[in-house]
Amino acid sequence: MRRKLLLTCPIMLCLLVFVFKALPVAGTQDKGKAIIAGKVMFKSEPAKGVVIGLYDKSIVERNPNLPGRRVKSLPDGTFRFTDLPAGTYYLTAIAPGFVVSGDANFWPVGKARIVNVSEGSTIDDLELDLRPGGVITGRVTDSSGRPLVEKSIELISLDEKGNRIPFRAGWNPYLHNTDDRGIYRIYGLPAGRYIPSVGYESRPNSISFTLNRLYYQKTYHPDVTDISRAKILELKEGEEITGADIIAGDVKRTYDVRGRVIDEETGKPLAGVAIEYGSYDTVRKRIGAWGGGGERADAQGEFRLIGVLPGSYAAFLRTEENSDYISGITPFSIDDRDVEGIELRASRSSGISGHVIFEGPADPSKSQTSTQLSIVAAPDQTNLERPNIGVSMPLTQGMTFQLKGLQPGKHRIIIDNDAGKGQKVAVTRIERDGAILPDNKIDLGPQEQVRNLRVFITAAGGVIRGQVKLIGGSIPTGFMVRAMAKRPGETSVQRSGEVDSRGNFVIENLAPGDYEIYLTGFSYDQRSNQTPEARNFLGRISKSSASASVGYGSETQVTITIDLTRPEGNQ
Repeated sequence: MRRKLLLTCPIMLCLLVFVFKALPVAGTQDKGKAIIAGKVMFKSEPAKGVVIGLYDKSIVERNPNLPGRRVKSLPDGTFRFTDLPAGTYYLTAIAPGFVVSGDANFWPVGKARIVNVSEGSTIDDLELDLRPGGVITGRVTDSSGRPLVEKSIELISLDEKGNRIPFRAGWNPYLHNTDDRGIYRIYGLPAGRYIPSVGYESRPNSISFTLNRLYYQKTYHPDVTDISRAKILELKEGEEITGADIIAGDVKRTYDVRGRVIDEETGKPLAGVAIEYGSYDTVRKRIGAWGGGGERADAQGEFRLIGVLPGSYAAFLRTEENSDYISGITPFSIDDRDVEGIELRASRSSGISGHVIFEGPADPSKSQTSTQLSIVAAPDQTNLERPNIGVSMPLTQGMTFQLKGLQPGKHRIIIDNDAGKGQKVAVTRIERDGAILPDNKIDLGPQEQVRNLRVFITAAGGVIRGQVKLIGGSIPTGFMVRAMAKRPGETSVQRSGEVDSRGNFVIENLAPGDYEIYLTGFSYDQRSNQTPEARNFLGRISKSSASASVGYGSETQVTITIDLTRPEGNQ
């Protein structure tokens, strides 16, 4: 294995070629529009010609292929975005091969900073720091020395104790593939400890899919199938590690699972229902990650799951909005042969029907049709023995609904119009036979059919804009902090918003009323969670809160002050 340092300097950034849509920077700033500006630095020097991307969080999460707004940094490293509506944005530098400073990895933009801006505000002190990215490259072959072509490489990041750290080097699914020589090259890596690997394996609480009948057993650098025996690569900033070769393990085959679905009441085959499966914890009797390839039972109620890796699983009927059937889970295990005779016993699902009633003032210019609104029954996350899958359907023109395919248990009723362009709405209460149900939740018995549920909604234009003031410290690098709004006495989070590095947050689309604002924090990097600073920080923010009241379309300001220097904290 050979190592070499990558020689980088600010001028190299000028040689990078980008294709982007230029936005005008001249002209009159619209009244009420915001400005986001700052500087990009490389090794403490201004970086010229770097493409800076700005993404509206509410848009890019629904449409990840949209390019967002882009500008190039000027010779002094500065950049500027104008005419921005108020909202939450992701700010990042698009510089392949470099490590970008950011709050955390966000899908689909990658490493980015969160920026909350209010109407007409100007934020001009943001700084993005570029660091030289490292490279790991090697060749993947089989036991005979033949190159493995177009194979995906998984790069595992480890902390000092050997624990896996959630990690992603970019969002391009083909970035880590081997070429026609079996060579891979992963670049833009932060300094750290890594293990490259190839192939598939079954893991607890995860599920792997492959369309191939044959696959290579998961193999870690250099040639081992046990990760504890793998060679760990210590990558320094800007370093290139070559010769990180992998000799793939044995070729394995996938297996098929055959079964049938029967109506528990009649004992007859049930056709047309959708089948899915997930990993299964045989000790805790819980299902983990799950999915499927669109399999359905045929006219005889029979189904076939193709290409399943060895492991412990459980099959079940997928919840569908127009289905009258549900099922429990049926566990099964695959060792070295196909599985036959799986039986799913389907029973009639629970259901809810009723109508939605609008209360309070409404702005006719922002009105929307009922078909732009969807009603959702979201199950409580307390039943881990089967997947907690919500059921959603559009409201009719008459504001009525009928939800089928519901499991027994508690369900929270939600009105969803986040994808619509009209006025946001929220559920204020739900009534069953004249009685208000707490926390907007309804408890369903097996096969119970609830009729005439009354769901009251109102305009949700309220905004809580706040700031977290930290005394004697700041948000630790790599940490995410979220502000959550709850109704007093309720457990469900109504809305939430991220706290940016400046301590600002915004929680939008709130119905009128009183709220308690709570904070929570986490880091994807397990190393960060273990430091005394992190433990102190997480302990203080978890005990901090504020109260706020919002009206129809009004905005409320709150401040949460936390003294990190005092053992008991300060709110």
